Amino acid sequence: MSITGPLKKPIRIKGLSATQKVSDVLFENVRVAGKRLTSTADIPFEIDPTTTEKITFL
Repeated sequence: MSITGPLKKPIRIKGLSATQKVSDVLFENVRVAGKRLTSTADIPFEIDPTTTEKITFL
């Protein structure tokens, strides 16, 4: 995935509930404005810790 310009809003990752989670997601070779992302700290992510687990960047 590649986003060529700056982000205007944060990227949100959220499941439906604590029992219906987003799980085991791997982001590989993601670039924003030419910079390769290696963690959620690299750009503004909003990841709901209650409804997600095992979100990984390579």
